[in-house]
Amino acid sequence: MSRIELKKIIWPIDAFDENRQPALHMTQVLRALTSRLDVTIQPVYVMSPAKFGLLLGFWPDWQTPYRPIVEKNLSATLKEVKLEGLLPPKLISEPSQSTRAAVRTLLKFADDEDADLIAVSTHARKGLSRLFLGSFAETLLLHSRVPILTANPAVRPPKKFDRIFFPTDFSRASKPAFERVCILARAIHAKLTVYHRFPTVYLPEAVILPESYGVYEKGAFENQRKRGEKWAQKARLLGLQADVVIDTKVGMHSDAIVKQSKASTSQIITMSPERGPVESMLMGSITRQVVRHATCPVWILHRKTGKSL
Repeated sequence: MSRIELKKIIWPIDAFDENRQPALHMTQVLRALTSRLDVTIQPVYVMSPAKFGLLLGFWPDWQTPYRPIVEKNLSATLKEVKLEGLLPPKLISEPSQSTRAAVRTLLKFADDEDADLIAVSTHARKGLSRLFLGSFAETLLLHSRVPILTANPAVRPPKKFDRIFFPTDFSRASKPAFERVCILARAIHAKLTVYHRFPTVYLPEAVILPESYGVYEKGAFENQRKRGEKWAQKARLLGLQADVVIDTKVGMHSDAIVKQSKASTSQIITMSPERGPVESMLMGSITRQVVRHATCPVWILHRKTGKSL
């Protein structure tokens, strides 16, 4: 198993957010994450005419009057930020008014910089269970092949990451993500909790269960428990302290992940959503909900990424 490659973090910041708390919030998260790593952190702002209410194509040099304002706001925000490896902020431009185009520009910048992680704060809209960085953050979560670290306003930034919470279905496709999580845990000297939600069988009320169902349920649970223990043992062979939680309670998957991560006193949740036909469903029903409601940072590992993390 290779060494961790977490050398550069891209940190998109909203230069016009009057509330600087999200930036300070993420500062604490990044400080805890990188305290044992040699990392550079690149703050960045994506300039787009849509941010200023400008119509596309009528003002070719629209950036000229706005750039000094953006630079001033970024300097004011970062003045209170104390982080090892923090670089001067960069401004990148996207002439389109499309959110997807702005995300694409950020991802190209991250790729050009050979970034290993993008750290983004999410803001809950009042009265809505939604991300304010709204469509930008959600589009970033959906399309990035670079791992994403998120922190919503409910997150309590830890002083250090002592335990990583890794939900998994034990599928072959999730094994590369598990290996990367083990690398991360070893690099930051964290314990690992492997979490599996035991599938809930749909049983209409009218169904009368035969005795064989109890045999099935017991056997299926034991099978998943053994698989979990096998994964934990692999982590232990790497020198990690690892345990397994097989959750049989009925309820929403995302709620269970958030609840069990708190019960295990984990400081970070690592998620590995599928890509392909089911990606949108998973991002909507599980990963995105965890990002919205978790009380600790969430690290999203994309299975098809070429990055080590």
